[in-house]
Amino acid sequence: TQSCFVSWAAAQIEGINEIPVAGVTLISDFITGFCGETEADHLQTLSLLREVRYNLAYIFAYSERQKTRAFHRLPDDVLPEVKLRRLKELNAVFREEASRLNAAAVGHAQVVLVEGPSKRSPLELWGRNDGGIKVIFPDVEVRDGTDEASAVRVQPGDYVLVKISSASSLTLKGTPLCRTTLRGSSPTALAEAPRRGAE
Repeated sequence: TQSCFVSWAAAQIEGINEIPVAGVTLISDFITGFCGETEADHLQTLSLLREVRYNLAYIFAYSERQKTRAFHRLPDDVLPEVKLRRLKELNAVFREEASRLNAAAVGHAQVVLVEGPSKRSPLELWGRNDGGIKVIFPDVEVRDGTDEASAVRVQPGDYVLVKISSASSLTLKGTPLCRTTLRGSSPTALAEAPRRGAE
């Protein structure tokens, strides 16, 4: 049952939180309005989202698909307007909690794998940190962390150290500090990066 799953998931998260590893990212998929879902079930899912605080969540309203067990054996008995309302509520709670999580990154440096130009501005690049969160930053020359004397424009496939300056539920924004490597982005390097960004 959904109640059993919520209890199981909460126990798993409690176990993860006891692991002495920083930067764990939690991601999950949610389908709302599945056959037979009650309002109590929905409220438990909302509670789970608040308790776990997922970094990323893919949330959808259930729709029938042929060649699935549910299509042939379970009635699609949740009204479309109820599915839509529940979908909006799940997204709202996820965004609220994700915003809080991402806000904690402000002021810290993160290693970002550059994907390419931002779709919204030709003056910006975007990439993802090691948790899969999108990070946007200006497309400017930066210090090459492997060669202190040179400045470079980072390219797709490069790693860049970005000092985070603002955050939303889905996106981080920041200032690029230097091109780096995974080896060059050790905890010591990350600890020193905020000082370099303030210079």
